[in-house]
Amino acid sequence: MRLRLCVILLTVAWAARAEARKVFLNGVEVEGLANQSFGSCEVKFDADGNVWIQAKGYAVKVGAAGAPATMTPAPAPVASMPGAAGGATTPAGGTSPAAATATAPAAADGKLRKRYWIVATQPRVGAAQYDVDVFLNGKFLRKVRSKDAQTVVEITDKLAPGRNVIHLAAQKSYTGGRRFSASPDDTFTVIVGEGAMGKGTVTITNPLARMVRSAAETRGFVSDSTITAR
Repeated sequence: MRLRLCVILLTVAWAARAEARKVFLNGVEVEGLANQSFGSCEVKFDADGNVWIQAKGYAVKVGAAGAPATMTPAPAPVASMPGAAGGATTPAGGTSPAAATATAPAAADGKLRKRYWIVATQPRVGAAQYDVDVFLNGKFLRKVRSKDAQTVVEITDKLAPGRNVIHLAAQKSYTGGRRFSASPDDTFTVIVGEGAMGKGTVTITNPLARMVRSAAETRGFVSDSTITAR
C-alpha cells in the first residue's frame, strides 16, 4: 500500500508540475531514470520545480564492471574506472585528435541493445569549479556543473545507431566570484559510457568518453570522441 501511494503521489506531482527541471533520488540527480518503483519514499518539489525523492534502501552507483562505486557527494575516484577510452584533451581552441572508435557493430534493426549515460564524479562538490558542455553530433546536449552534488543522465534515446561524436568543452566557472581551491586533488570527472541499471543502481561498464579537470587549472579544454552506439 505504501509503494502504491508513493507511485500515485509521484504521478500526480509530475502532472501538476510538468516543468520540473531535475529529478533527484537520495540527493543524486537521475534524469532519464525509467521503469523503476520505490517503496517507503517521500516526494518533494523545491522552489525551482525540481523533484526530490527520498527512498530508503536505494543508491546510484558507477564503477568498473564488477566493482561499482557508490555515487555520493564523495564518490570513489575515477581511477576505480579503468579502461576508459576518450579523445585526447586539448586547450580550448586547439585541435583534438580523433578518439578510439568502439569496434562492436550497431544493431541491424536500428535499435540500440545497450544503454548510455552521462555521469559526473568529484571528491569535493564544487571545488574544481568547472562546467562541462556535452555536445552530441554537433548539437548541444547538456551542461554538467561541478557545483551540482551529482549528475546521472541517461542519453540512450539521443544516440543514433552506429557512429556518434561526443564533444566535451570544459570552462572554469567561479561560483560566488572567488576561487575555492587550487589543489590538483580537487578533480571533476565527466564520463559518457555504456552502462546498466538495476534496483536504483547505475553501473558504467564501458566508459567511452571522458573529461577530467582539476581546481589547479583555470583555462578551457575540449575533447572529441567518436563512439559506436550498439
